[in-house]
Amino acid sequence: MNQQAQTGETLIEVLVAIALVAFSLLGIARLALSASQAQQDGLFKVRTNAIFSDLNGRISANRSQADAYFTSVGRGYNFSSIWSDQASAAPTPAVNCNTSACTASQRSAFDIFEIRTSTRKLLPQGALNLTSNSDSSMVLSLFWFDKHFLGTGAAAATPGTSPICRATTSAVGLTSCCPSAANISSDKGIRCANFYFTP
Repeated sequence: MNQQAQTGETLIEVLVAIALVAFSLLGIARLALSASQAQQDGLFKVRTNAIFSDLNGRISANRSQADAYFTSVGRGYNFSSIWSDQASAAPTPAVNCNTSACTASQRSAFDIFEIRTSTRKLLPQGALNLTSNSDSSMVLSLFWFDKHFLGTGAAAATPGTSPICRATTSAVGLTSCCPSAANISSDKGIRCANFYFTP
């Protein structure tokens, strides 16, 4: 009788130990997932900053095309195209400025082509929007698909939706909202990064 009682107690202890290990493993898995997401967010931040630095250097070297005089769409460094239209490869410019002499306007078109191409390579489904204002300041907006970008609350198991930039958006919010010109309001899992600068 005593032997049977001791056997029963040992079985219960084993079951409790298994349950504790299972809960611990779930916690470790969640921690590993969070660490992986943080690492990927850091990678995206490094890559978006690299794209911005590259573009800023190109515009500074071709400053005349960033002046307020060239603020009409399709001129200079203005590039406004919706998210879905950038799914295909960027059209090759008429002149390859790496192998041929270029005018200032040809150089700006070639720079946009190269930035679009590198954005597509460095960011998943990467796209961009680049506009200049009348005061010669510029805004580079980068968009990409992030499979780890999830909603909150009841929608935590579905892809999240980035906020759209509005006149009431805070200064901090302006760095990660998506411009309405990109037309991504119905797309899920898209992240945005905005860089405001004066070349």
